[in-house]
This record gives sequence, C-alpha cells and structure tokens, in this order.
Amino acid sequence: MTLTAPQPCPLTLERISIHSVQASQVILSLVTSPCRITTLHIGAAIFLIPPQRQPLHTEPHSYISQLLRTVSFTLEELRCHSGYFRTREVDRCLAHLDLNGLNKLRQLELYFTRIDDDAPFPSSLLDFFDKISQYDKPPRLEVLSIPYLPEHVHFMDMQKFDEILQRPCFSSLRQLKCEFFCSYTQKDVRKQHDSGKRQFPKPDEDSPAEVDLQKRIQDFRTVHLCKCEERGILVMDIYYDYNPQPK
Repeated sequence: MTLTAPQPCPLTLERISIHSVQASQVILSLVTSPCRITTLHIGAAIFLIPPQRQPLHTEPHSYISQLLRTVSFTLEELRCHSGYFRTREVDRCLAHLDLNGLNKLRQLELYFTRIDDDAPFPSSLLDFFDKISQYDKPPRLEVLSIPYLPEHVHFMDMQKFDEILQRPCFSSLRQLKCEFFCSYTQKDVRKQHDSGKRQFPKPDEDSPAEVDLQKRIQDFRTVHLCKCEERGILVMDIYYDYNPQPK
C-alpha cells in the first residue's frame, strides 16, 4: 500500500475583504489552499505597513501578489480602498499591484482618498495603467472605477490617461466610473426657499454651485477625457452636500 499526503481541499470562498495587517496569516492560508475567490476587497493598509511589522520580515505586498496568483483564474472583481497621508504610500501600492495573467478580472476599483487635505495627489496612476497596457496577458477590464478621478484634473496629465485607455487591452472597457461632489449653501437655494420649500437636496439650477458643477462635468467630458466620452463609457455619480451656514 502506498500512502500519499492528503491534498488541501478547495475552499468555497467567493468573496473576501482584507483590511488589517493581522490578516497576513489568513492570506498565507489562502495561498496554500486552492480557492475560487471571485471578489477581493483590499484595504491598502496591507501594502503600507512597514515590513518589520510583517511575520518573517516579509514585504506586505508579497502576500497580496501570491494571493493574486492563486486566484488568477477565478478573480472577477478587485477593489482597493485606502486613505493616505503621503503619495508614496499610493505609489508603492500601485507599483506592486500586478494584474498580469488575471484572465477573469472584469472589474477594478481604485479608491485612494487624502486623509490630509494638504497631501498632494499621487502621480502614479498613469504609470500603473501604462504598465497594464504592456502586460503580455492583461486583464480584459469591463468596469473601471476611480471615484476620485475628477479631483486629479489639475494634477495629472488627463489627456495622456485618456489616450492610454484607448489601447487595445482596454477595448473591452464599457464603464469608467467616477464621482463629483457639490457643496452648496443658503445662497444656492434661494429660489427653492422663496417658493416655500424647507428641504434642499440640490441647489437651484442657476445657482453658483450648480453652474460650477456643470462646468466641471462638461470640462471633464469634453476636455480631459474626450476620447472616453466619444466611446460613451463615462459614468458619473454626483453627491450633494448642503451646508446652510458655512464657516
């Protein structure tokens, strides 16, 4: 009789969220066990914690790299969310995020927000998508979500970004999703107030706040990302914030 070592049983996990550095052992267990994860949500802190806080002094991004390789034939959606203080945190994260060979990946969300309003915007987005376009086995993304993208128009070469998204590997892209924010005050709801309304979910159509919002949206469509606009792939969510008495 020949005895063989038991093989790891495939895990039935389909969705997983990883936020804490303490999850490193969980990641390693996933790497060593066959799994069919289709949705992976990463809090980018897993990339940003200094290496000396990782077991065996292993770089945090190496765990994610191994996990991505493990689920390369099943992963359909990848979401990376994090706030940041310094741009190098985001730059480091994107530099080690390797999507080559993720044949099933169709949705990607990159949501990096400034914790400190004085923090500059990261400039590594262009390099990241340029890198994807040069993969030998790039993912065929259908939905790309970068919620904060409109905030980058004065800090990034948006026309170059627009051109990168026209390369063959992005030909399957049908949605480029982002968010616009509009803050408004009492002066922006005078017509509604005079008509007797007491709730103001949006500013008046001809108010300074609404005019500014529409101008930003128009420029985003026709100046910054005109080629994406021609393809009809821009999808924009608008969020309104009413502050009746700003300081």
